[in-house]
Amino acid sequence: MKWLVYIVIAISIVGCGTAKEPTIEEQEAYNTLKSFIAEKDFTILSDYARPQASSGLNSLQNSNILGNGNSVAGISLQGNPNYLKVTNDTISAHLPFYGERRIGSGFGSNGAIDFNAQPNNYKVIENDKKRAVEISFDIKGNSELYTINLTVFSNKRTTLLVTSSQRTNIEYTGKAKRTVNESLE
Repeated sequence: MKWLVYIVIAISIVGCGTAKEPTIEEQEAYNTLKSFIAEKDFTILSDYARPQASSGLNSLQNSNILGNGNSVAGISLQGNPNYLKVTNDTISAHLPFYGERRIGSGFGSNGAIDFNAQPNNYKVIENDKKRAVEISFDIKGNSELYTINLTVFSNKRTTLLVTSSQRTNIEYTGKAKRTVNESLE
């Protein structure tokens, strides 16, 4: 019985200390990702929006206005045009917004997150452990400031967090592609 306990402990220690090495395909996908991010010519198309929960959004969910299959935890963007596009030193975006505004937007605003400008504090971090590239920057829209945190994984899936000076936070999930000559598959 005593030996069984020692064997279980030894297997646990060895099992916890091993890490899975990436396959050749996974490493090639990560290297491809790093190169196309470095080229600064890619587009993010989001398929889901995840707004920050609030009492206002909970009221919308209770009224069933969000549509079938949607909730405050995830709103499908299928059929809803959206993008975040990086082209050299310019970043543009049109992202539908679901959430609460803290400050009014003025007349003529469609309510979406829109910008087309050169970013400030643009940083790229290659996370080899996760095989992901993390990009962060600040950018100015028409009347508000945004902080963007984007993570692109080696399978080109993305997580995009938008923090605004006038709105609640919102997260988008989607897929990255080269702007030229690449389909989303």
